[in-house]
Amino acid sequence: MNGKFKQFVFAESKPKDKCKILFFAGNFFNMVATQNGKDYKKIDGNLAMVKDQIKPGDIVNHDKFVKYIGESFKVVHNVIDHNGCEGFDGDNFPSYGFEHWACLRLMEYISHSYPKYECIVESMSWAQYFPSFERIGNKELVVSIQNGMENLKFDSKYNDDPPLVIVDAGSSKTKIQLNKSHVKYNDAKLHLEDVYPQKISALHKLGDELGDDANTEAFKTNTATLVATVDAFIFQCNDICRRFGGSKILIATAGMRDFVNANGLNKYTADFCEKFGPDSVYIIPGTVEALFEHNACTKIIESKTTTKDPQVIMCSMGGQSTQMSDGNNVASYDTMGAISMQKTCKCSEKRAFNDVLAPSLKDEVLNTLLAFEKAGFTIDFKYIPNI
Repeated sequence: MNGKFKQFVFAESKPKDKCKILFFAGNFFNMVATQNGKDYKKIDGNLAMVKDQIKPGDIVNHDKFVKYIGESFKVVHNVIDHNGCEGFDGDNFPSYGFEHWACLRLMEYISHSYPKYECIVESMSWAQYFPSFERIGNKELVVSIQNGMENLKFDSKYNDDPPLVIVDAGSSKTKIQLNKSHVKYNDAKLHLEDVYPQKISALHKLGDELGDDANTEAFKTNTATLVATVDAFIFQCNDICRRFGGSKILIATAGMRDFVNANGLNKYTADFCEKFGPDSVYIIPGTVEALFEHNACTKIIESKTTTKDPQVIMCSMGGQSTQMSDGNNVASYDTMGAISMQKTCKCSEKRAFNDVLAPSLKDEVLNTLLAFEKAGFTIDFKYIPNI
């Protein structure tokens, strides 16, 4: 009896393999969520008929995930190959699933490159998990302030006193997020739910809707509305900080990176930064964005499993860029995103996908994968010789 008991204990105490997860977020999540009935973006093709659907938020074994992604890609590819560009309307997003095509192709390559990893497609907001900086390891988090004229290593500034309000200035909108690591998060969350958080357009696009003629009544009215909207947004940030004893920070990503590098700050963006507090406005490079996203994905996996320190590889697509990180290696490609794809795929008449659009979109997918490979990630290009 005693011998059997010892044998049982020994068997139970064997070390388990570390949890290995491929985590797809951002527009990868939106694409799969669309297939499961959430109407984020309209596309043709009955993706709901693909067998063995995967549910967003579920950790799925590798073989099932790869099969599902492969079958979904075939459906999307056949639809857009048949319909070409029909349905484009100026700057509006294409109606025939080009974002789905690129997302599925990237997910297909990456998942085939990591056959020992389980997979999950899940929503993720890096700003809600603003990191405890020990999770970032030895990475030097140097970012640009305002218009890139100054650099600051800001991990030491926020390590002991994490901000409560994180303003996520993305490629399509600027929104208030609350930091879950702050001691007042729960109280602030209840307050914010009561008053409904303010949102404004992308920081680098402030003023775009005003028009060119400053002498018109419409311009004056729209300017007054913009100023009032910005003031209300900043007031809400300050009000939360005052009520709950927290600080605030604004972090801008790829949309602002490209805008500042090309044009500097326009008047309305500069005014916003001045009112918000220029010492708390940051434009982060894609590599830092990838680290923040990886931190958030790791936190989410820890909440879903009993595994401590899971081995997570994160892939996330935003409006302008796509990132990949395992916590050590980081990669960012700044022209693969939902908004940047509009420029790649813009077309005013119906044409065959393989004749016109495929070369440019395929090049962007290939360049994204090459950027990941250059950063140290395994990409199995032998899987499909021709992207």
